[in-house]
Amino acid sequence: MNWLAANSDGGVRRAARLGDAWIMNPHTTLATLERQLALFHATRRELGRPPATELPLIKECYVAPETRTALAEAAAVLDAKYRAYRSWEQDRALPAGESWSASFEDLARDRFLIGDPARVREEIGRSRERLGVTTLIVRLQWPGMAQEQVLRSIRLLGEQVLPQLV
Repeated sequence: MNWLAANSDGGVRRAARLGDAWIMNPHTTLATLERQLALFHATRRELGRPPATELPLIKECYVAPETRTALAEAAAVLDAKYRAYRSWEQDRALPAGESWSASFEDLARDRFLIGDPARVREEIGRSRERLGVTTLIVRLQWPGMAQEQVLRSIRLLGEQVLPQLV
């Protein structure tokens, strides 16, 4: 199976043409992903390709006991990552209307899985419901993050989030 990632609409059409699945990116809003997923499916139909059987999604993910703590700890390192992306002009590959120039909280909203276990479960559920996600790939560690925070997040994800989603 050939999975292709893409940010732009042109890249999504290319993934529909050449791949078996489009890996939905971690840094655009759910509404944009819905629109692009419709484009992916429509392009496959137009080309006479079968419907995709896998719908993978990548997300930045950080779980802490409280949402306030999760946002603060993730922002301390993840905000720098996206500022670096902006400095490299990587955001120019985003679909029209998407930007990384907002505050971290605005950037994270509707894009990242950051919060307490209940909030992260809810956000995963929204992605599954609205996009039909079959595979979730999570980025759990970023440069500069303390190992104890990473391990706590993994533990919370494994014990309090994922078991309730099966």
